[in-house]
Parts: sequence; C-alpha cells; structure tokens
Amino acid sequence: MPLGNAFPASLKHASIKRQLAPGAVVKIQAVMDDGLIHEKRFVVLHVDSAASTFTCVINTNVPKLIANNSALSKCQVTIDRAAHPFMDWDSHIDCSRVRTYPTDEMCKQLEDKPDWVLGKITPDVRDLIISALKFSPTIPSDIFQICCSSLKSV
Repeated sequence: MPLGNAFPASLKHASIKRQLAPGAVVKIQAVMDDGLIHEKRFVVLHVDSAASTFTCVINTNVPKLIANNSALSKCQVTIDRAAHPFMDWDSHIDCSRVRTYPTDEMCKQLEDKPDWVLGKITPDVRDLIISALKFSPTIPSDIFQICCSSLKSV
C-alpha cells in the first residue's frame, strides 16, 4: 500500500491544492484535440480554486501543423531535462493555446495519483513562457493577463 493511502482524504486534498499552483508541472488524463483521452503533462499557468485551471500542454515534439506556422512556432518553449529532472527528455511547451480544465477534476486525479505532481519549472522557463504567450494569436488578452500575472508571482 502506498504511503499516501494512509493519510486522510482531507489531508491529501489540502496537499494537492497547495501543489497545484502556477509553475507546477503535472500529468493528468485529458481530452485532447483528437477527441480522445490522453495521459499528458501540462504546465499550470493559473488556478482558480472555485472554477478552472489554465494550462499549456507539453509535447515531446512540436506538431508539424505548429512547426509549419511561423506565428504558432514562436509560441513553443523548450523544457529541458537537464534543468527539470522530472522530465524524461527535452520537450516543448505549447504556449500557442491555453487549455482550461476544471480545478476539482484536476485535484481529484492528482489525489488519486499524487506522484503525477511532477515538479516546477525554472524561473528561466517561466520567463520564456510569459514571452511566448504574448505571440499567441489565439489567447484572449484577459486570459493572457491572468496567466502572466499568476506566473510572475511564482
């Protein structure tokens, strides 16, 4: 039995809520663009505990559609394994789009699998994310402001 199972649910919930914060890298199961549920890694940009969590997905490779689009390719940030030992290899944070998930659902998944709270991004990567979000043609300015403000507080 994993040690986490020995703690009361309220304690596990409080721990996950503390860890689910801007700059955190988490793994969750989410519906992706192909309409299927995938186990993916995300960088948390902003958490509204009563509603939604804003994230950017982490991809192993930059998708061809994005790589071939100069506006979207500017929105890719490398997250290197050397500075982020919880990563299996160098990957790419897609800052061309903010993906929103219910905070309660993310907490539930992470309470069931607390080892899916992987770590935190470095200040350098945080700054690159903020810069890349500025180039996105798809992120509304109010969402951009919320995410950047939350990340800057990290």
